[in-house]
Amino acid sequence: NFSKSKCHPNCECGRFLEIGNSVFMQYIKKNGQLQELSQKNVDYGGGLERISAAANNTPDIFKIDLFLPIINKIEEKSKKNYIGNEKAMRIAADHIKASVFLIANGVVPYEAKEQGSVLRKFMTNTIDALQELDITYSIISYFAEEVINIYKDSYPDLLKYSDKIMHIISQEETRILQIEVKKEQKFKDLSQKSITIQGDDLFLLKQSFGMSLPSIIRAFDKPQYKNNKLDIQGFKKAELRHYELSRKSSKTKFGH
Repeated sequence: NFSKSKCHPNCECGRFLEIGNSVFMQYIKKNGQLQELSQKNVDYGGGLERISAAANNTPDIFKIDLFLPIINKIEEKSKKNYIGNEKAMRIAADHIKASVFLIANGVVPYEAKEQGSVLRKFMTNTIDALQELDITYSIISYFAEEVINIYKDSYPDLLKYSDKIMHIISQEETRILQIEVKKEQKFKDLSQKSITIQGDDLFLLKQSFGMSLPSIIRAFDKPQYKNNKLDIQGFKKAELRHYELSRKSSKTKFGH
């Protein structure tokens, strides 16, 4: 169904897939003027997954052998097909892999540094995606084993630190699931408090549990909350007030 007269490499119809790009470095900008470089270079950027997908004649990187075994495990445990559940399975597979490599490189979820925060976010996103697939029990380490199995020859440190990786993943997943129980209780309390859940109460979910507005909306999109309405505009106003207070506090603290 592609229209040859309208379709082009930047078209989003799906006919073309970018597997890499070349950047021709010829100029440098100085004082608002472009000057030619004394040495001109060509930089090529091509992702391994996209090149592998092209070599396997598929536009879907999650169907190559770096991802497909993980997807198959998720299908097995969820008893759902990849087709029709692509988004949740892709998020789970991608973020499980990222978590494994972060931990293997010394990042731990309970450190205050930015890397620890990223790892916590990856694991929380994984659990959210798995729960969307009706996998509600502690199982990330089961999929993490598959990641290690896929990459162990190229990255032997994954096998070397596999016990540590599994321990940290299981520990963090348990902590996240405990928070999930508290969140669910908070949802129930709010739903019983009022038919319309006020913006300030919704914003407290963000402050207490780090939930984004889309994740809050998804959380209340369940049969048991069908009679509740969410004060989305009130949430946005509460969020704006919080940012304004934070900005003023920052100015006072740092004197500018």
